[in-house]
Amino acid sequence: MVADFRDLSALAGNFDVVMSCDNAIPHLLDEDDVDLVVQQMCDQLRPGGLLIASTRDYETALAERRRTFPTIDVPGPPRQLVVRVHEWEAPDSLLYTVRFLILTQTETGWEVADRATRYRALPARRLIEAAQRAGLEPAEWMTASDAHFHQPVLVARRPRT
Repeated sequence: MVADFRDLSALAGNFDVVMSCDNAIPHLLDEDDVDLVVQQMCDQLRPGGLLIASTRDYETALAERRRTFPTIDVPGPPRQLVVRVHEWEAPDSLLYTVRFLILTQTETGWEVADRATRYRALPARRLIEAAQRAGLEPAEWMTASDAHFHQPVLVARRPRT
């Protein structure tokens, strides 16, 4: 089934685990949608069920506010170079655009494609607060290395009662 995770009411039943991985929640540009989505996921959990959510390491991203990243060279064929650029809206803004410039080598030179999407940087404390407001406990934030995953992970449980 396809669903907007801001409204999961059409899902039948409850689940032992609800997962949102690979930085999905930060696609929500409206601040209020973070609480809404976490509540929707919580509502789908059985008593004692787990919510697991992963995001990028936004503490580091917000501290550094990097704009460029190492180029990725894809040998192909065709050979492609991928350049990632982060365009922050303002020095103190949580909103930014990720732009991928994809250069593809052709017989006559290079073609450039530009792909972009927007995010709201979501610090760990903000996601933990949303989980607590949804009634989940305890909300535990695990670093990527502690979680043995490529991103930090939030783990929270719906109370059994």
